[in-house]
Amino acid sequence: MHLRLKTLLNHVEHLKGFVYESSRLIAGKVPRIEIKLRPRAKSKALCSHCETPQPGYDRLHERKFEFVPIWGIKTFILYAPRRVECREHGVCVEHLSWALGKRPLMKSYAWFLASWAKLLSWKDVSRTFKTSWESVFRSVEMAVDWGRAHMDLSGVTALGVDEIHWQVGKFLTLVYQINEGRKRLLFVAENREETSLRKFFLWFGKKRSAEIRFICSDMWQPYLNVIAERAKNALNILDRYHIAAKMNKAIDEVRAKETREMKARNRLTGKEVVLTHSRWCLLARGEPHREADRQAEGAAGLQPAYDPSLPPQGGVPLLLGVHLSGVGGEVHGAVVQEGHALAHRADEEDRPHASLTQAAHPQLVRGPRREDLLGRRGGLEQPFESEYQKILWIPDLQCDKNHAVS
Repeated sequence: MHLRLKTLLNHVEHLKGFVYESSRLIAGKVPRIEIKLRPRAKSKALCSHCETPQPGYDRLHERKFEFVPIWGIKTFILYAPRRVECREHGVCVEHLSWALGKRPLMKSYAWFLASWAKLLSWKDVSRTFKTSWESVFRSVEMAVDWGRAHMDLSGVTALGVDEIHWQVGKFLTLVYQINEGRKRLLFVAENREETSLRKFFLWFGKKRSAEIRFICSDMWQPYLNVIAERAKNALNILDRYHIAAKMNKAIDEVRAKETREMKARNRLTGKEVVLTHSRWCLLARGEPHREADRQAEGAAGLQPAYDPSLPPQGGVPLLLGVHLSGVGGEVHGAVVQEGHALAHRADEEDRPHASLTQAAHPQLVRGPRREDLLGRRGGLEQPFESEYQKILWIPDLQCDKNHAVS
């Protein structure tokens, strides 16, 4: 027993009062399946206004209604609508429960496209199912209209209001429900003006607006005005980003104003303006910065005050681990770990030092012999550069001579 197309259609798309009469496959560059539909015998057409059975008047020309593709082949339903003579509404076209008015789409196919539009872009949906972008748009519009008509708005006590930039110079106002366990988009309006948000409250109703307890928004003034006017019982919560942005802007304005005034007063005396680069001092959070200052103070003892080649305080890592009790003995490994060498100290071996010739100890320098390290300028020079052989001079040690620690 073979499965017929008519049996399959009656199983997935049973149309009450109508019969699938015939079907055919039309081959070509773009093949398609055409299925002819006719009214069931002795069935009356329904008025499109009151949806009651009415006597027939005549029939219109045959129309094509796009259906869900079968095996990837475009499928159309062919039907010639009847016209009825209604006592109340006069002559009008019959009501077709499976169609979308004058649109060339069957209702089941519109829901099919709308469900795929949640996963793909509208352009990709139209290309995949070989239909027009307009058909996908109308399908999504139909689904949105149905959803808004059947939306349950009870228990909405928390809202979120924001805008998005969707075209050059154009914005959309979005209103979300942000209750715990139920977050969804409620309303979309063009632009970000007061009238845009007022449209939502008109649609939402006065009774529901009075039940709103919390509204989260940014500091866009038109939104604040409408919220204060339409949701008087709600607490308006402002997001931290815009509060911080407003605070930073106010600090910059005050600091710039004070700097200009101090420059004008000190122009003749030549005093330095202290407020320059002071913004970061005002915005410092405190604890992390104080911790960094304590580390810098601990590292200050390892830094010679006269040597300009070393970085500022805090730049020398505490991982050097120099112990005063071990100075004078043989060093069996590198004290400075690999990766902590400073880039601007790469040429320190080429600089002359007054005490190099007297301070070098043959047991404290690893690598070549001491005779190989004597340079032309009376100092020590390394003829090659290794991965870890660096010399650290510690002049403040309580000993007769300065020792090189490698």
